[in-house]
Amino acid sequence: MAKVLKEVYTLDRAPLLEETTDALGQKKKHLYMQGLFLQGEEMNRNGRIYPKRIIEEAVKSLQDRLAAGETIFGELDHPEELTINSDRISHIIQEIHMEGNDGIGKLKILDNAKIPMGSLVAGIIEEGGKLGVSSRGSGELDEYTGIVKEYEISTIDIVSMPSAQKAMPKTLYESIFNTPKGRNTISAYQGHVEGDNEAQKYFVKNIKEFIDSLL
Repeated sequence: MAKVLKEVYTLDRAPLLEETTDALGQKKKHLYMQGLFLQGEEMNRNGRIYPKRIIEEAVKSLQDRLAAGETIFGELDHPEELTINSDRISHIIQEIHMEGNDGIGKLKILDNAKIPMGSLVAGIIEEGGKLGVSSRGSGELDEYTGIVKEYEISTIDIVSMPSAQKAMPKTLYESIFNTPKGRNTISAYQGHVEGDNEAQKYFVKNIKEFIDSLL
């Protein structure tokens, strides 16, 4: 059964650009985010792995939509559904291409008084706030290995990425390690499964079950 899949990349993977145009003698500033939009062949923070083939198909899907003249909107923060909510639009996807295993893209922030979410994004940036990008789509996931088998991308959203969130992996590791089951699991991995692919799969499954028990 297909499920909604969302992946977040921090600002350092999708840095900001600023360009100025001159229209009818009036200069206007435009803000963009450009960089990593889709990551392939590496386990991400959600414990998922997107094979290169899946990333290539998602990139081609977006490219085809752009080539057909579609305006691909994105929102500020993720809704639960895949449809675009017009009142939450903050930017448009302008381009995307493959570099190695990854999808590299560029989006334009809609900083306009009539587009409140775009203006909010611009305001956060101008005040020094950090934001990230996050893909949104539906797909089939192998729950055992974390490998995404099928994926249909919807859009790329902008999400808030407070600096504290960067510490989450370390904090989560510490909370796991400081419990009996967590210590046993980590010890088993360090002493017995390094270099053993099948044992590593079991370890990942064990870790996921333990994390779920904390939620």
